[in-house]
Amino acid sequence: RIAMGAIAFGFLIAAEAVLGIVGFGRSWAQHWAEYQKPAAQFGLAAQMIFAAFPVLRLGVKGG
Repeated sequence: RIAMGAIAFGFLIAAEAVLGIVGFGRSWAQHWAEYQKPAAQFGLAAQMIFAAFPVLRLGVKGG
């Protein structure tokens, strides 16, 4: 389940990077610089919580 969450997180980060670079025309450095902003940090935290769902389900009965 940890691997499942890590893979999901990797896909989310990769999709976000592709969208930022290709969709918005940012450079790689500009994309990573966005993570200095509070809104981007909040979004990253939400993605980490999403990636943790498979592990959190271990504690749920029948999970």
